[in-house]
Amino acid sequence: MKFIDEVKDTGLEVLLQVHKNAMEDLGPHDTAIRLGAYAYLLDYVLFDSSHGTGKRLDAESLVPFVDEAYSIVSSNYTGIAIAGGLNSHNVQHDLPKKCSPNIVINGLMVEYYTLLC
Repeated sequence: MKFIDEVKDTGLEVLLQVHKNAMEDLGPHDTAIRLGAYAYLLDYVLFDSSHGTGKRLDAESLVPFVDEAYSIVSSNYTGIAIAGGLNSHNVQHDLPKKCSPNIVINGLMVEYYTLLC
């Protein structure tokens, strides 16, 4: 991963976006296993369940992916984030049901660190 090492040497952070198709094909555990192989290179993993389709975020469907990623990937201090289909309603009402009150909103990315379930 010479290219990623060169990017990191510039001080930039590396974010890997996991698309809905990859999540559907691999499932939560295998997605996390694959991410774990690259975790040492990544600053963030972004689970994108909508991938530009405008489909509303289904927070419930992301919980197993985030749980598995935390168990495998975040031990390397890789941030876990979600994107896709976010709107004011689901950020205010749906996400707090699935994660701790410690929600950080960075632009269009919602990053959360500790799930309640």
